[in-house]
Amino acid sequence: MPYCERCGRQLEEGQVCNCNANTNPNLNQETIQPPPPLYNQAMYANGYNNMANPNAPKKKVWPIVLAIAIPLLLIALVVVGILAAIFVPTMIGYTHKSKLASQNSYSSSLSKAINAVMTELDEEGYDVYGNYFICSTEDSSFCYDSDSDDLDYSDLNDRINEYFPDSENGCWFAVYEYGVVTYVASAESWESEIVGTYPSTSSLDSPKGYRGTKGGIAYSEEEELGDIYEDTLEFIFNSY
Repeated sequence: MPYCERCGRQLEEGQVCNCNANTNPNLNQETIQPPPPLYNQAMYANGYNNMANPNAPKKKVWPIVLAIAIPLLLIALVVVGILAAIFVPTMIGYTHKSKLASQNSYSSSLSKAINAVMTELDEEGYDVYGNYFICSTEDSSFCYDSDSDDLDYSDLNDRINEYFPDSENGCWFAVYEYGVVTYVASAESWESEIVGTYPSTSSLDSPKGYRGTKGGIAYSEEEELGDIYEDTLEFIFNSY
């Protein structure tokens, strides 16, 4: 009677032992490959494990970015600073000269309006043959060399505004002598240093002071309209 060569079990004729049923007859036990290594083994520690593990440390690139960006930023700041140092003073100077030229034009238009009004008043029979200090603040207007002062200065300013409507939009004073306006100074406010004058100076860098038949005032640098107003009054009082 045959026996199983594997387990020694007694078999019937032609019977196959169950212990050999799942055995691959072509499988050599010595050729069986070992199972793949676990994830914590050495072969997975090299490269592959780094890709599979999202928490693995990555190479930092921001130091390289900063090393490039910071010098470029510094260069840009230097260039902007140089351009600002060149163009900002030029633009400020251009803006100042533009405003001063506009204020000079304002004073010239004002002088024409005052001349027209004084001619109109003369034709109406008013005594306008004295020398007058005329101001946008009507209470400050007066005739400084004659007692025959019969002008209504409120009416005078209203008439000036009819000829030059912008006369109400600013501060100004004018000197009217011997039948003609000899000097006008104007600005947006009494504290403004951008003072337009008539006659205007050939240079826009400084306003021209009052100059009458007995001399005048010259300014070496810019002053506020209020300062020019006071200097002109002082000069007139001392001259007459």
